Amino acid sequence: MRFDDMTKIAITLLLLLLGWSLLIPIFEGPDESGHYCHAEYIARNRRLPNFNVRDGCFLAYPPAYYALVAPIIAFRPAAKFDDDQIQTNPAYISNRKGKDVFSKYIHPRPELVFKWNPLLQTAHLVRLLSVAMGLGIILLTIKSAKLLPKFSWLPYASVLLFFNPMFLHTFSLVTNVTLASFLAAVFIYLHLKQEKDGFSSRLALAQGIFLGLGVLTKINMLSLVLGYLTVLATAGWERSKKIRNLIFAGTGFLLSAGWYIWRTFRLYGEPFEINIASSLRGASMTRMQDMGLINYWSSFPDTLFRTFWSGYGLNKVWLPDIIVVGLLILTLLTLLGFFSFYRRLPRLLKVSWYYVVAVLLGHAVINIKTEAFNAKDIFTAYLPLTLILSFGARNFIAEARKNGFLTRKRLLIIFGLSVIFYAKFEIVRLIKTTFQLTELLSNSFTSEQVDAVSVLLRLLLKAIAILIIIFSLKFIIKTINLNLKTYKITIALLALFNLLILFYSSFKLYFAFL
Repeated sequence: MRFDDMTKIAITLLLLLLGWSLLIPIFEGPDESGHYCHAEYIARNRRLPNFNVRDGCFLAYPPAYYALVAPIIAFRPAAKFDDDQIQTNPAYISNRKGKDVFSKYIHPRPELVFKWNPLLQTAHLVRLLSVAMGLGIILLTIKSAKLLPKFSWLPYASVLLFFNPMFLHTFSLVTNVTLASFLAAVFIYLHLKQEKDGFSSRLALAQGIFLGLGVLTKINMLSLVLGYLTVLATAGWERSKKIRNLIFAGTGFLLSAGWYIWRTFRLYGEPFEINIASSLRGASMTRMQDMGLINYWSSFPDTLFRTFWSGYGLNKVWLPDIIVVGLLILTLLTLLGFFSFYRRLPRLLKVSWYYVVAVLLGHAVINIKTEAFNAKDIFTAYLPLTLILSFGARNFIAEARKNGFLTRKRLLIIFGLSVIFYAKFEIVRLIKTTFQLTELLSNSFTSEQVDAVSVLLRLLLKAIAILIIIFSLKFIIKTINLNLKTYKITIALLALFNLLILFYSSFKLYFAFL
């Protein structure tokens, strides 16, 4: 495949990013209005907010993203976040899966035909920054994959995950997630570069600077520190080089983030504002008490996986469960392909895995302090995750075509996890009514018993659907020809799928105002 083909793929992804940015109504992304409002606060007041003083509209986040956005807003004084330019939809019901109302704000007919007022124009300009950051992560991922020239297919495989509609949706919104994820990608790329070429004081210093800028954007960037220390501890470098790397990275971090850590300590009595943020946004302990400890943490991986692929708008438009469970099965097969070759993996892929684990652990810790279930908060690991899944998919496909991959044990693991994911409500309901089934042999049917049987039938149908998906994937992988033509068809189908999701989401969010 020529480089021109990769350029065409990058352009396709850029066009899709622009499409999502253009067609999703303004402020219909998670906290999008709050992020814009925070930047407007800085633009109008020319200072950072004090989270202890509610003297305006802002979120409890560090300032880097908003400081980057503020000049655009300041340049357009006619754009004001007020009732004259944007109105809240009174029928909106938060935290519902679009069953009643999809849009938080009213979107009148002029907006539908791109006749935007100054506020909407400015918000669309700000969204272009997110598009640029999304494209930056894509290009950095390709560069990272090229650090492994032995695997010439890796750059082309790694771009496939960027056709995830949720990635394109997130990187077309006004949100600090985009800057944090881009800075994380730069930080991880610099580490991968050093792992390949050797220690560099210049790159280590740059790593620290980008990490500091990341912490100035979103507190979850601190989770990368665990990945960094793990990679450094397991590196084959001399001890002196490890210490020098740590010193240079630490210096860079203090240069970029030291002033804000000192400011935060002076204002709030702690180096990071996580406790302030949790008090303003609502601590997870409240939801944990409502749901119960077991239900809270059992729903954590479920919600994380669903929102990785779906939940467009304000988590209002969702993919059908059957599609999500298909993605789960494909992900599990890919991870099995990755871990079955773990000992033989190149060092750079193990480094990628360390960072993915660090981000996931950090996300779990943050959820102890404040509720943050949405998967956009783990997009800081998107670059290494694409490399891991690409390599796992390649190994899985190669082994599956030899009939030696899907053993009985692996099939049971995938089947069991998929059933728990897809039919968890039926399983819980069935457990609660199991004792009633024993009465079917001796007593006449009751409404409760009929309900138990219907639950059992639904569980059985879902189990059959899962088996059909598993063996269909196995059949497709064994029979399809893996060549350039197949790859291009796959890219075209993924792009088409994105357009369908985009148009459907846009329709749902605009429907009430047509």
